[in-house]
Amino acid sequence: MKIKSIHAIFILFTFSIVACATSATKTPKFQPGATTTVLFTFNNVKDSIPFQLYNLPIISTSKYNKSTFIHPQKSTAQLLLPCDHPSPISVFINQDGINIYTLPNDTLEITIQLSDAGKIENVHFEGKTRVFCDYFKQKQQQLGYQDLRVPLNQASTSPQEILNQTDSLMQLELNFLETYQQNHPLPKWFIDTEECQIIYLCNSFKQARETIIKKHMNQEFTPPSDYYRSFDTLVINNPQGQFSHWYFEFLKTHLVYRKINANKLAMQAWIDTSTHKALATSALKLTGSIQDIFNFSILNHYLNSTKNLSLFDQYFSTYKKDFSNNYFFEILETKRDALNDSILSQRNDGYIYKTKNQLSTNDSLPNFYLPDTDNNFFSSKNFDKEIIYISFWATWCKPCLASVPSKNDLINRFSSNDKITFLNICISSKKEDWQKLITEHQIKGVNLFANENWSKMLKQKYQVNQLPAYFLIQNGKIKKPFCDSPEYITDDIQFLLTTNSE
Repeated sequence: MKIKSIHAIFILFTFSIVACATSATKTPKFQPGATTTVLFTFNNVKDSIPFQLYNLPIISTSKYNKSTFIHPQKSTAQLLLPCDHPSPISVFINQDGINIYTLPNDTLEITIQLSDAGKIENVHFEGKTRVFCDYFKQKQQQLGYQDLRVPLNQASTSPQEILNQTDSLMQLELNFLETYQQNHPLPKWFIDTEECQIIYLCNSFKQARETIIKKHMNQEFTPPSDYYRSFDTLVINNPQGQFSHWYFEFLKTHLVYRKINANKLAMQAWIDTSTHKALATSALKLTGSIQDIFNFSILNHYLNSTKNLSLFDQYFSTYKKDFSNNYFFEILETKRDALNDSILSQRNDGYIYKTKNQLSTNDSLPNFYLPDTDNNFFSSKNFDKEIIYISFWATWCKPCLASVPSKNDLINRFSSNDKITFLNICISSKKEDWQKLITEHQIKGVNLFANENWSKMLKQKYQVNQLPAYFLIQNGKIKKPFCDSPEYITDDIQFLLTTNSE
């Protein structure tokens, strides 16, 4: 009996190892709105020390830069970070740095041993991405730097020295990757991504140094004939670069910015010209997810840089057909609408923008694109031919939780009617708290979660200033903004159901 038990435990242990390895080996997918949890434990914290982490994602909606302090009384930190694709993160503790790696919907545990002086002595990782974190740890120890940009920036202004330094460092990094993975097998998708990070960063640096020296330092820059030789071997439409920040940065510079003479253009004209050039070039040279990410980055940057929505609408209407992933389309559309509402009675190229102080009856339902508990995404357009009762709530909102029983009763009352949907949109909350409370309170209806970015946009778009907030929708139009709570809304719903069936 004891032998069988030991055998069963061994099988279970082996299965868990294989499952973990398989999940890290399988090529990840882009997961809009996903997050990752990073748990830090610090040993030997003698004093308050600064703690910072930031990332360089492929799209800016997942970008963050967080700073805090670690104290002797609290030597742990749990962070929930946006993470819709595999992403490296730079972590700094008291000016010491390490690199970690995260995956969507994952948890990474990090234990950091500090010296008495507050320096990093050792780091231990647990989780699916441990194999990647160990790779970065070993690379930093062997090559002597955390970020490749540090030794790259130590090159002089001589074009030949820049070329020699860049090519030498690129080969050094690639050699380390090849040697490391011979003894520590890494998934192919990670090797492809890391190769792209190295190669496209080094080639981006060549372009950037020329620009800096010529335009910002006002010095002559005559590159040797082989300065851009490596560009001939680079793949422009490269699916292996789908998770590489530096691949997309290279594309922007190589395909767009270097083709435009910025000296002859005012800032707004340069933004307009580069946006048009980028989208037109993308249509010719990029496909699939690479084109999605590139176009989103360009259009998102345009929205962040200008209030010329008339020109944005022209770009958007022309190139939105090129998006294969609705996520990018939906978030751009929502962001554009939010920007439109923030511009006060301003005429711009024939457009008149007006800000609404409050949503009114028969206004179109503001857009959203949010995941449910099974990570299925729903857009407002999924409900444009039915009646919807929307509840905005948050996990920390006591009145919201107090209203759950009456809302469940309301849903039960109309359970046999398929012409009405009850949406519960959770905003400004932690995803794990949302999932936990749905189960604990048995919250019925369609439960959707808005991450930090979507929460900001939805609060602005729906003018939600207090919670809970309720909206009654019919056929994609708002019938009652800030309507009654579940206890008092039955008659209004019944009336809409009657008129909807006529």
